[in-house]
Amino acid sequence: MASKVKIIVPSDAERAEIQRKHDAIAARQYAKSVCYDPGANAVRFVLRSGAEVSIPVTGVSYFLDVSPAQLAKIELYPTGEAISIPELDIDVSVPGLLRDALGFELQQRRAGRVKSAARANASRANGKKGGRPKKQLA
Repeated sequence: MASKVKIIVPSDAERAEIQRKHDAIAARQYAKSVCYDPGANAVRFVLRSGAEVSIPVTGVSYFLDVSPAQLAKIELYPTGEAISIPELDIDVSVPGLLRDALGFELQQRRAGRVKSAARANASRANGKKGGRPKKQLA
């Protein structure tokens, strides 16, 4: 007997509450202020969570060819979700900038390369079973 699929659609109120929670989490990563610090050659943020972040200009590919005078004109979107240098038409999302500056993408790539005795033993055991199935040519 085939099983029946049951689809539950949340009410408008439930969907609104879910969206509110997601928005609240995302908003913590948004900035409430941004400025360029010429002494440190860095862009400084104060996030809505209260955290203060300073990112060296050399670590942001968008800013490599931007002069200090142009960086001094950096602006924050009214929502706090992105920064902009209008005269250069540069817009960068704050969460994306933080993710890139903190190297999360690099960490995710490295996570799949973990080498351990347990992983090596599992690979050997799978190899004894015949390994990966061969691709079937159509």
